[in-house]
Amino acid sequence: MKILLLATVIAAAAESKCIITSSVCERFPHLTNKQFEDVLGERYLGTADNEPMCLRRAQQFHDWCGNPSSRSSVTVAASFDARTQLYSPDACDDGWVLYGSACYRFVDSLVDFFEAEARCNAMGANLASIHSEAENEFV
Repeated sequence: MKILLLATVIAAAAESKCIITSSVCERFPHLTNKQFEDVLGERYLGTADNEPMCLRRAQQFHDWCGNPSSRSSVTVAASFDARTQLYSPDACDDGWVLYGSACYRFVDSLVDFFEAEARCNAMGANLASIHSEAENEFV
């Protein structure tokens, strides 16, 4: 039996949300390694309060992406916690770490802001901008 979807339900501290995480989206490659809240599903189908419906939306996304049913690895996950993360070994270059939909590189050199930004730019990157408590804990 092959498993296509992974559902991880963790009690959310505030309000429940249906989070869809995609590690593979063959039909639309720009959606590979993306994570998003299923706002339309929450609004019209009640996926925020309904674990099976949230999982069903992940299955629909899997099918919409054109991912074959014969794939033996997990390609789409549903969760009520945005920290759910699918590991994809080729998502980031060597020395970089995937968190959410971005790749991070940890550098412990003591330089000023402008030098740090210049070094990041030289690697085709930017300094991290923290947008959530979870991201802050990761960094």
